[in-house]
Amino acid sequence: MKRISLFGALLSAVAVAAPLSAQASMADVEAYIDLIQESGTQISFNENSFDKNCIDRAGYYHLDPGKQDLLVVCTSQVDEKDPDAVWEALAHESTHIMQACSETGYAFKAEYHPRIVRQLQSKAPHYSKMVDTTYKGHAQLQETEAFFMELQEPSEVMSVFTKLCFKAE
Repeated sequence: MKRISLFGALLSAVAVAAPLSAQASMADVEAYIDLIQESGTQISFNENSFDKNCIDRAGYYHLDPGKQDLLVVCTSQVDEKDPDAVWEALAHESTHIMQACSETGYAFKAEYHPRIVRQLQSKAPHYSKMVDTTYKGHAQLQETEAFFMELQEPSEVMSVFTKLCFKAE
């Protein structure tokens, strides 16, 4: 998969005017669902409150190469009628798809990670604290990217997804 070189521009734009959370419409959500499915990932809106993977989670991504590529939105935690709530779950979990598409396991180049961490600390300190206390090593950086992507505008998330998960023709 091809690495994207526009991350610096994205991070610079975010540094100037990042909203606390992205504003998403239901049209954004539907378009992104279509894009994710076009990449080969199935999406499930799981209404099963007994799914142990949905306890205290808005969603999860499961990849078992050759068998299953699945993004789940946990409707026991996410209001399906709230486009922002659904968007945040999709943006977060789809970042893990982007990471799977990447040769490095990350959606962003290593040189951008310090900026991403600073952005998360500044714009969403509760996410930053959760990442610091819950995750370690490789998973910590992956979750930092995923929470960072929740804060981005839909067009930017879809653009990064497209560049990482679709081969150039």
